[in-house]
Amino acid sequence: MSKTLHYDLNNSTLFFKWTTSRGAATYGYNICSLWVRGEKLASNCGGNYDMKGRAFGDFLEEYYQERLIKLHRRAGSRYSIAPKGSRADKAGKGFKRLKTKSRRPYSHHGEYYGLSAYYKRGESTPYEVSLDGACGFESMQKIAKAIGITVKFQAQSSASSLYTMTDKRAEKPIWRA
Repeated sequence: MSKTLHYDLNNSTLFFKWTTSRGAATYGYNICSLWVRGEKLASNCGGNYDMKGRAFGDFLEEYYQERLIKLHRRAGSRYSIAPKGSRADKAGKGFKRLKTKSRRPYSHHGEYYGLSAYYKRGESTPYEVSLDGACGFESMQKIAKAIGITVKFQAQSSASSLYTMTDKRAEKPIWRA
C-alpha cells in the first residue's frame, strides 16, 4: 500500500541534492536525496548508476503504487510468486519469470524499462509493482508520464537539480463561496 502525503503534490518542485557521506562504512560515497516541499522523501548512496533516477523511482514507487499497478500489462519484467510453504516454494521454484509481449528491445513494443510487476500465483492483477530507477532518470520520466505526472527541468548547479512536477490526475480542491 502506498503512503499518502499530508499535502497535495500537484505543481510541486522536485529538488535533487548531492552530498557526500560521512558514515563509517560509507565515508566518501555520493548521496543523492530528493526533497519535496522541504521534506526528504527519497535518498540513496553509492555510485556507478543513475542516482537521480533511483531517488525519483523510489519516490514514485512509494507514493503512486495504485497508479503503477494499473501499468502492469506494460511492465518490462513480470514475476509469479508462489505462496510460502507451497510445493513450488519448497522445490525452489517459488519465483518464476513470466513472458512479456516480445523479445525485441523495450522501446519497440511499449514495455517500460525498469518497471517490474509481482503477481501471486494464479492471479491476473499484481499485488506490487517495483521501479528500478537506477536504469535511468529518463525511463522514470516515461513511467511518470504514463501515470499522469509531468516532470520538467528548471535549473541545475554542481550539487543540485530542480524540476517541477505537475500531477494531472490530482484531485482539485473545491472552493466554496
